Parts: sequence; structure tokens; C-alpha cells
Amino acid sequence: MNPDPRTPPDPFIQALQSPAFQAQLLANPRQALESLHTKLPEHMAVEVLQETPDRLFLLLPNQPAAAWPLRGFAVAAGWFGFGLSLLVVVPCCNWLLPTRIRPYKGGDYALEAVPWFLKAMGMRIGRGAFINTEQISDPGLISLGDGAVVGGSVRIFAHYGGGAAAAH
Repeated sequence: MNPDPRTPPDPFIQALQSPAFQAQLLANPRQALESLHTKLPEHMAVEVLQETPDRLFLLLPNQPAAAWPLRGFAVAAGWFGFGLSLLVVVPCCNWLLPTRIRPYKGGDYALEAVPWFLKAMGMRIGRGAFINTEQISDPGLISLGDGAVVGGSVRIFAHYGGGAAAAH
């Protein structure tokens, strides 16, 4: 965002653009900063470096080594607090809301699109069959009877073997 042209420029920026101030800053940095009404503690050292075409300076922020474990602890405590609050908030919401969510009596996850897709691929699926896996190869070679259940950890690999149907 550009500064408002009606406001006067920052005196520090103006001073830095002055060659006389730059020379004073290199010669006696503390006195140069005090001329801009910037007071520094006596124990703080001030060093001014000027970049040249063959010198580049990088400034690393002062971060105590103890800060990182504290940040890790803060993140862990935040996640713990979040989980703990869920243990309180969710039962309260279930108690307050007029609609109740009934427990799901199916598998770990429902793949409602899987039977439709498998039928489109040629698999014969009986009435009331429940499929709770996506790990089925060559579904055109498979037939499931009425009421059959295929659990979530089941893998079905039906392949042609030697020119004849190996599994059907």
C-alpha cells in the first residue's frame, strides 16, 4: 500500500536518503540515531554495515533456543484442549438439539456408489448384498448372491487364468 502523498515522509527515511546522515551513521551510529530522537539502552551495541556490489549482509532475527520447545508445547496443549473441548461440546450439542443422530449399523465406511459402478462393470449382485470394499478387480467375473456381505478389508482378485475363468 502506498503512503498518502499528503502526509510528510518519515524523518528516518528522509535521513537515510541523505549522504551526510549516512556518513554520520557509519562513523557514530548511536549519535546519529539519537539525533533522530531514538534512545537505545547503554548495553546495546549498534553496528552499521553498508552493502557494496561485492558484499551482502543477511540479518538473522534474535530467537532464543528455548522458544522452539515452548512453541511445540503450546501446539500440543492447543490440540489437547481442542480434543477435550470436543468431549464436552459434542455431548452438550447432542443433548440440546431436538434431532438425534442414530448410530450407524453398517461398516466402517459406506461405498454407496460402488455397487452401481460394479454392476456397470458387469458384476452380478444379489438382492440385499452389502459391499464395503473398493478392492475388487475384474468385477465382470464375480457374482454375489442374495444377502451376501463383503467386508471392508476384503480383496477380491478375479482374473482369467490360462484362457479359462479362474474365479467366477
